[in-house]
Amino acid sequence: MLLLDEAGMVGTRQLARLIDLTHRLRCKLVLVGDPAQLPEMEAGGLFAALSRRDAAIHLEGHHRQVEPWEAEALEAVRTGQTSAAFDAYAEHGRLHTDESSESLRDQLVADYLMHRAKVANPRRVLILARTRAQADRLNHVVRSRLLAEGSLSSASLRVGTDRGAIDFRLGDEVIVTRNLHGEGVFNGTRASVSHLSLDAVTITTGEGRRLELPRSLLGHDVLDHGYAMTIHKAQGLTVDRALLWADPGLYREAGYVGLSRAREATHVYVAPTFEPADDLDCGAPSRSEDRSGARELRLASDLEHSHRQQLALDHEPIQ
Repeated sequence: MLLLDEAGMVGTRQLARLIDLTHRLRCKLVLVGDPAQLPEMEAGGLFAALSRRDAAIHLEGHHRQVEPWEAEALEAVRTGQTSAAFDAYAEHGRLHTDESSESLRDQLVADYLMHRAKVANPRRVLILARTRAQADRLNHVVRSRLLAEGSLSSASLRVGTDRGAIDFRLGDEVIVTRNLHGEGVFNGTRASVSHLSLDAVTITTGEGRRLELPRSLLGHDVLDHGYAMTIHKAQGLTVDRALLWADPGLYREAGYVGLSRAREATHVYVAPTFEPADDLDCGAPSRSEDRSGARELRLASDLEHSHRQQLALDHEPIQ
């Protein structure tokens, strides 16, 4: 039997080849996933179509969230009823806005550090963003605060990568970004920096495994800071508290994944609306007409737009 998790992200051509191969090898193929979560990057729709077959087995309800109202709000997001969902988030103090992205980002980071200080394991609190650039910027602000308060070592190991220079300090939360098969460590593994030398970083995973990564390997972009990460990277994770940076490009499936990672609470930080070129401009003010209520309505509208793909045979015939 071959079990394929997150099958909703597998393109139709790849999935069709896999179905054919397992059939020829007389192997049972079990597809597990949620068509309401992140869709395929290439031509897709096959898994969603298969999930609508009578033979498909469905799990009902949201069992991760502690609060019943939050589970109900997530179901509303999942089905495109986003205005009702965000009324619930606002009513429970989970929506946060500001006149500039810089001030809002500062508020998010301050809230993150506050939540982080209340838990025994800091990895139980996570910042989520739609793009890698947004996650990088949030990581930078978090690390600046931690360094200022003395939670990170003054000494660091700085290496150059294809994405630019990156430095690691003792106490840093990190995430592995490549499969290291020889070491038994895989893409998405979360860890902390437990030792530094002139030529290597030693990380310790949540399971207590220690792994030394030499400078030569770090230069190939195998490790990143892990305070904030993209929604794509976080799909499949469970944390206690999540803080979601909700920018104008957030669509239904990405929003649903970002809102559903946490057991205890998810807070949403509704970024001001920018022109596309200014989307990541830290200091740019929001448009004068884009006040708090308008931004919440804009976010609810954005999340009504689905990026889910369909097979050609599922489309209505042309009249």
